[in-house]
Amino acid sequence: MLRDGLPVVIYYSSTLLSKIVEFENIMSKFPDAVKFVDLSDKKNNLKSNSVDSRFLSPKAIVEDLSSRGINHIMVEGGPATALAFLQDNLVDRAIIVKAPIQFKDPVPSSISEEEICQAGLVK
Repeated sequence: MLRDGLPVVIYYSSTLLSKIVEFENIMSKFPDAVKFVDLSDKKNNLKSNSVDSRFLSPKAIVEDLSSRGINHIMVEGGPATALAFLQDNLVDRAIIVKAPIQFKDPVPSSISEEEICQAGLVK
């Protein structure tokens, strides 16, 4: 995995991973094309919301990608990821895909119609 030579950026917080003492050892096993970016030292890099207790700031990630010359990204994730990008006003287009499966214990998205409208994502 991740050994095709194409550049890959993986964002993490050493603050959140402090319980994983072997993380530095894990990082060394990836090829040089994989860059790990620790957002622990970025101001406001960690946020809280009602969906997930702590996560990396989408704004900090987008700012770092922009500094690398990347101006367009596609974000794929679950409800917490979608809500975080919506709340930071970083979504200019949304493609909603509903998988033809049902989960035994589904996770509610916690994304209100008001948040979709505030993001300008109205049909």
